[in-house]
Amino acid sequence: MAATADETLWGFRKYLMNNPCKSIEAMNADDFDAMFDAFVAVNVTASTLSTSDPHDYGTLDFPKYAAATRWAINGAGVATSNTEAANLTAVKQALYPEQGI
Repeated sequence: MAATADETLWGFRKYLMNNPCKSIEAMNADDFDAMFDAFVAVNVTASTLSTSDPHDYGTLDFPKYAAATRWAINGAGVATSNTEAANLTAVKQALYPEQGI
């Protein structure tokens, strides 16, 4: 089952806000686009939006390293969970565009 739009949007926010390599303040449009492209590449979603973070991102994945394509394809990223603590652990395992591999 695909992640809902809520799960996807809030999951992206979690990934974006926890980039260990570059703060939001230090990002430019190219930095944001690189993170966005990686995130979109590993997720397919559709639904309505909510104003609060569900902390459960369903089947959403955070990007992770894949040798052939830099980041993994849809469904092959770092799996998210249904708690804030588990999702903070997942973002620490995620691949960010600035990481040299």
